[in-house]
Amino acid sequence: MSKIKMIFLLLFIADTMSALNRYVTVSGSGSMNGTSWSNAYPGASLQNAINLSNTGDEVWVSNGIYYPTTSVSRTASFNLKNGVILYGGFVGTEILLSQRNLATAFQSILSGNIGTAAYSDNSYHIIYNTGLNNTAVIDGFVITDGNANGASGSIDEGGAGIYNFGGFGGTCNPTIRNCIFRNHTATYGAAIFDHGSNGGNASPTISHCIFENNVATGAAGAIDNYGYSGNASPQIINCIFVNNSATLTGGAIHCWGGGAGNASPFINACTFFNNTANVGGGAVVADNQNTDVGFSGNASIVLLNCILYGNAAPTGPQFYIIGTATINATFSNIDVTGQTTPHVLSGAGTGNLTSVPSFLNPSDMDGADNIYRTSDDGLVLLSSSLNINSGNNTSAPAVDLKFIPRIVASTIDIGAYETTITTSVEKENKTLLFEIFPNPTHSNCTLNIDDAIPHILQIYDMQGTLLNELEINQKQILNLDIYPKGVYLIVIDKKFYNRIIKI
Repeated sequence: MSKIKMIFLLLFIADTMSALNRYVTVSGSGSMNGTSWSNAYPGASLQNAINLSNTGDEVWVSNGIYYPTTSVSRTASFNLKNGVILYGGFVGTEILLSQRNLATAFQSILSGNIGTAAYSDNSYHIIYNTGLNNTAVIDGFVITDGNANGASGSIDEGGAGIYNFGGFGGTCNPTIRNCIFRNHTATYGAAIFDHGSNGGNASPTISHCIFENNVATGAAGAIDNYGYSGNASPQIINCIFVNNSATLTGGAIHCWGGGAGNASPFINACTFFNNTANVGGGAVVADNQNTDVGFSGNASIVLLNCILYGNAAPTGPQFYIIGTATINATFSNIDVTGQTTPHVLSGAGTGNLTSVPSFLNPSDMDGADNIYRTSDDGLVLLSSSLNINSGNNTSAPAVDLKFIPRIVASTIDIGAYETTITTSVEKENKTLLFEIFPNPTHSNCTLNIDDAIPHILQIYDMQGTLLNELEINQKQILNLDIYPKGVYLIVIDKKFYNRIIKI
């Protein structure tokens, strides 16, 4: 075979192996083969679209309600897949991911409300995962109305929204982002149950999510990290936890790392408000108690740039410690009123505040427009809040819950929302300071800056990961060939920002 023919063959193979988008709408359309919005799979084929996808593929799901089964089987669930991104929140006409708008009343909903109208026969788990790494992604869904009220000791008593099974030597570490979890009920971990016990690992990355109105009849109204004799230590970033409750402990989160296990999440830039527990830990619980006697292993919750305020429990209204577990908080706003020994923070507590957070309207979480991720969200900070510019920029996500840059001034705000006090100045500077073209781009783009002095340029992905940092002058050519298609944040001098779309 000639060299030219070989090149064409390789190009053909590469083209046939390129990533695909598969499209799903509630009723489907056209030939229903998923190749476009006009030929979308019907909602009943959503799992089939995931199963048929290969590494690098994306499944785009339009707004509407989707169920894990068309039958009445409570054990039926959706399942994520390694290397495949499941995106929701589309109108059904978009050709670029950047055209998707999650701040809208129209949503892609994964519902457990199967069977009759009664809640009692709803799905045990709307999503059940096992054997996953962080390339399995779900992004942009409302996940609602799961009911994990199964038999005691079974998997069906936890994780009504998502059950991540990595127990008994397994692994389950998916990426969960830009989702809303609401109205779930379970014995343990009503919204998410991370099962990493007995030598397993269930440590997902959970970012830019909203957990509201979830109820545990046992522990962990929102998330249960079950790392007993194993590991369940997720990263939880830029999330809010509101109105979740537990009959026992952990109105929002319970972490059990006993039996020489580990349940030590890193929680960054999150807000916990109005969560309740009937025994202890209105917001979070760290627990390393053994099932027989004594304490072993680790349950060490690390809080950075977080607000824990307005949560309630008879003991440890904000946080609760069992055994020799620890809770470490820095650059956080925590009401320590009623926190008695042993329910106290470990470490120096550098940068912590105990003042009232000064929320915009804590009685109306999604604001007058009834839409989360907009400027009238109830837990947005007022301009008088001491949380503004009081956080720590280490590990700061790129954008807040409303998708605006996390560092508007010099320092991140504490909590899940960044306050744009200087919005008009920032917008003016953003447009005057630099421009990027072409945008979108397939490869190279040119960055023009209004002045000739050196600047520091940083490139972030939309999950807040710093990809590159370099010094630039008035004009700079950026090569994006090494990055996959998507939306990236270009930040100049850690202050001025713009977006670039790689297609």
